[in-house]
Amino acid sequence: MIKVSVLGLKNSLILSPLAEITIPPFRRICAEFGAVTISEMTYAKGIIYNNPNSLRRIARAETEEKYGIQLLTNNPEDLVNTIELIESEKLSDFIELNLGCPKPKITNARLGAALLRIQDHMLLKELLEIGSFSSKLPFTVKIRAGFDTVTFPDVLKLAEKTNVSFVTLHSRLATDTYQTPARSEYWKQAVEITSIPIIANGDVQSFDHACQIIEQFGVDGVAIGRSARGNPQIFQKQAKLSSREVYDRLIQYMKNTVYFNLFNLRVQSADFMKNFRYAANARKTILSMNNPNEIIEYTREMLGKR
Repeated sequence: MIKVSVLGLKNSLILSPLAEITIPPFRRICAEFGAVTISEMTYAKGIIYNNPNSLRRIARAETEEKYGIQLLTNNPEDLVNTIELIESEKLSDFIELNLGCPKPKITNARLGAALLRIQDHMLLKELLEIGSFSSKLPFTVKIRAGFDTVTFPDVLKLAEKTNVSFVTLHSRLATDTYQTPARSEYWKQAVEITSIPIIANGDVQSFDHACQIIEQFGVDGVAIGRSARGNPQIFQKQAKLSSREVYDRLIQYMKNTVYFNLFNLRVQSADFMKNFRYAANARKTILSMNNPNEIIEYTREMLGKR
């Protein structure tokens, strides 16, 4: 079995993919602060058919030293073809299958977390076998504790039989909201029932909290998603730059790319406000602005007041 340490991930932190948030410029800056990075979930068919948006989404930034591509598919043939393309073009260091997305439009199509349901485990087993045995790169999976009931122990057994390299476990059900606390006992249970390296995911608040999780539950690493929004320095023990310096660097990376647009500027800029005492009003102001330069200058001004 390929261990996490082969990827340089032993006891390390991963930027968890977030749709429309972990865009390449944001991944680039997180990688600079030490994160292992993974693309946003991307339809396998989009890569196979050279969809421009899909190809931009998985484009590797120069700072992404350890980088994976996360695939969304339930089609065995598409999975094989996508793996072959990723390998032939040397697009990433590992490949991850998304089994965690809870969005209804995804699960209603029998994708993402839907495959965690017991009735879909035959298809899941086939996908895991194809991914693990056809790929020369490490093949990993991102899962939730289950769809609407806990099924991760059964999924881990399938993963172990098919030689999956590591499993990232988000310790909520797909039907849970983010107001439902992550169940940390699931990480402990996962470590106890499988020899597959486990990456913990869910409600990780800080670098120190991530280290505590690794120590307490014996996991091999931690994936951080929402807490990294507006805070790329979470992947290092101590912040070395001011929030405005980090923001300026992100804007620099966004410029001259397709990601320098009103939507991304609003989202990324508002994220940098989240922990400020004036966060609610500042975010509201940013989301109402229609001029990119005004958004940047307003955000820089507010960050300077911290």
